[in-house]
Amino acid sequence: MMWYFLLIPLLIYVGLVIWFIKGWARLENRNLKFENGLALDERKLSNTKVTLIIPCRNESQNILRILKAIDQQKFDFKNLELILVDDHSTDKTVEEILNFKFQISDFKLQVLQLSETEFGKKAAIKKAIEISKGELIVCTDADCEFGVDWLSAMTSAFHSPEIKMVTGPVMFFERPGFWNQLMQLEFLSLIGIGAASVKNGHPNMCNGANIAYRKSAFNSVNGFEGNEHIPSGDDEFLMHKIHEKFKGGVQFLKKHEAIVYTQPPQSLSEFVNQRIRWGSKAGHYKSFKSKLLPAFMYLFNVVLFFTPLLYFAGMPWKLIAILWLGKLSIEIVFFATILPFFRSSKILDLVIPAQIFHVVYISVIGVLSVIVPYSWKQRKSSKI
Repeated sequence: MMWYFLLIPLLIYVGLVIWFIKGWARLENRNLKFENGLALDERKLSNTKVTLIIPCRNESQNILRILKAIDQQKFDFKNLELILVDDHSTDKTVEEILNFKFQISDFKLQVLQLSETEFGKKAAIKKAIEISKGELIVCTDADCEFGVDWLSAMTSAFHSPEIKMVTGPVMFFERPGFWNQLMQLEFLSLIGIGAASVKNGHPNMCNGANIAYRKSAFNSVNGFEGNEHIPSGDDEFLMHKIHEKFKGGVQFLKKHEAIVYTQPPQSLSEFVNQRIRWGSKAGHYKSFKSKLLPAFMYLFNVVLFFTPLLYFAGMPWKLIAILWLGKLSIEIVFFATILPFFRSSKILDLVIPAQIFHVVYISVIGVLSVIVPYSWKQRKSSKI
């Protein structure tokens, strides 16, 4: 009978996912309305200067794609400055940037180089912000792409002075094949959870490929101070700090025009390395609430991971079935709720095989993120 106490974490898990479903459903999803080429909300910000920052390191194969995407934006470019910050690239990234010919006018482009004592994405963003003229800072990654209304969508979200930071939707480029679709499904679950958590008033996750914030808010929380030594986390750590100082000041932008597309991991080893990097951030969260959610999710998945062994230790098979089917059932509802927004409902069929994949990788990555160093942009992290 003691085994059935494991129904408690299942009930908590189901309650959490219902909380995510409700949060996602409460997010407003409305299309942009344009007048004379500008989004109506953007017209309210007609005198607001915007700085778009793109850190880059060895992105010669990707940089032209994002430059073309910027060049095609439907945006009032006289209010925009673009700052690309090169982080010691050893390929032709800078050369590709300087040789690119923009078709737009009234546009300022700056290319900065990190010094010999400066490394990493946080240093790049900080350096760009220090010289920026924009009241709004928009950040994305050099291997991304987006639609022509992306900048209008992200900046129009700041229609109220109470809004200090906006996180946006991100998804992988569409790729054929079971593995790529499985990664897409799993990635969108993280985006959905992050978005719902923001709406529910407890921001937990976001993706640095699509974020924007007021420069004044960045300076007010002293930017990345306190976590500069952590290679990643330019997105989530900053979001946590802004949320702590400006309650209700963080919002998620649920607009299809705001979606940013990024590169998926190209192999299993890249996937594992990426998730070790992401997982390693959780241990550095300052807020107990921010640590509690990933800790519970990890422990619940570990229980499921060990159910085959627990069966031989006397765990009733009916209880095992209830745990797995309970998780599956509520996640089908969750994915059926979020996938239509991303126009990816076709991958809902993968929810069942994704269960085993998710439980295994979460359980393994949780351990590896503590003990195994990861590489990022050809640099190795260290574990202390």
